[in-house]
Amino acid sequence: MRWIFQQRATGRSVAGIARELNDRGFPCPSSADRDPRHEWIVRTVVLLRRSRRERREPHWTR
Repeated sequence: MRWIFQQRATGRSVAGIARELNDRGFPCPSSADRDPRHEWIVRTVVLLRRSRRERREPHWTR
């Protein structure tokens, strides 16, 4: 997960990150994507980044 954020911080595209994760053989979290091949897709990387960002920000309720 940290690697994905580091790659985005250097300006790498989400598609490039997904491609490299597949090339390196990292398993994707299949519950987060609907791709029957169970490969990393752009949507998976975006969802992971979004969920991590939401968890790290304070959440205020009344």
